[in-house]
Amino acid sequence: MAKKKTRKVKTKRKVKAKKKTRVSKTKPKHQEKFHCIVKRRDGSCHFFDEKKVYGSVYAACYVEKMKEKDCEKIAGKVSASVKKNVHKLKQVSSATIAKIVVKELRKYSRHAAFMYETHMDVA
Repeated sequence: MAKKKTRKVKTKRKVKAKKKTRVSKTKPKHQEKFHCIVKRRDGSCHFFDEKKVYGSVYAACYVEKMKEKDCEKIAGKVSASVKKNVHKLKQVSSATIAKIVVKELRKYSRHAAFMYETHMDVA
């Protein structure tokens, strides 16, 4: 049986010219940093980040099979109220933030609050 020879076909790629992007000099609102320091369980200290609260609340709601819009709405409300409470303090522990989140999350969904409370160590 004779082997068939296969040819490799070279294709030409079209290279697109990169567009120059302008960098804005103003910071977006979601990147505002407070001078509140969060002390973690391991002893390290970091600045408060509202996006972390938003993400963890969203995940707790999503696990409870809520609609994405509902998850976003609840996560936004809870993270905004936590931000107000934390903004008053100069230093806060991560456990205190977790208690505030659970308290606020219970107003909207007690099942999501339970998921947030019991699955903190999983992530």
